[in-house]
Amino acid sequence: MTYKSILCLNGDLPPRDFFETLSLPIIAADGAANKLHKLGITPNVVIGDLDSIDPHLEVERIYMEDQSRCDYEKSMDYLTHHGLLPTVIVGSSGGDLDHILNNINVFMTCPSGNLLYAPPLYGSVISQPQTFLRLPIYTKVSLIGLPQARLITQGLKWDLTNQTLCFPGFNACFNRTNENRISIQVLEGQILFLAHAFFLQES
Repeated sequence: MTYKSILCLNGDLPPRDFFETLSLPIIAADGAANKLHKLGITPNVVIGDLDSIDPHLEVERIYMEDQSRCDYEKSMDYLTHHGLLPTVIVGSSGGDLDHILNNINVFMTCPSGNLLYAPPLYGSVISQPQTFLRLPIYTKVSLIGLPQARLITQGLKWDLTNQTLCFPGFNACFNRTNENRISIQVLEGQILFLAHAFFLQES
C-alpha cells in the first residue's frame, strides 16, 4: 500500500522523526496544528472550524463551518477531493473517551485502505472477501466486529472458523500470529483489525 498523506487529529502524536521518515504531505484537523507546532512541524494545510488552532500560527487554513460534522470528517473530504487517499491517520487516541470513540467511528465509515496509527497499534478496516497480511510471527492482534462481522482466519494462534464478532459482544482481542502471513476472510460485515506491529496488506 502506498500512502499519499498524513492526517493529524488533535490527540497524541508520534515523534517528529515519524513525519520525517514518511515525508508525506501533512494535513492537520484544527487543533492538531498546535501539537505539530510544538514538534517543529508546519502542516501543509489546517482544516476545520478553526476554533482550536492558535490564531498566531502562520499556516494555510481552510475554514469549514458545518457544525454537524467534526473536523476529522471535514479533513477526510479535503483528502478525498485532492487525491490524497489512502492516508495515515495519527492523533486518534489520547484525550477524552468520547473523542476517541468518535474517531474510531469516523475511521470505520471512511474509504478503506487508510492506516490508523495509535502507537503502539496499527489499524485497518477489513471488509474484503479475503485479505492477506504479513506480520512478524507472534505479533499481538485484535479483530473487532464494528458493528458486526462473520469471518474465517488462518495463521492465528486461535483461528476463527465462521465466527461472528460484534460490538458490543464477542470479539477476538489479544490473539497472536502463528505465521508471518495470515488470511482473513470476511464473509459478512467489516472488522477493525489492530496489530502491535506494522503490517503489509497484499490484497
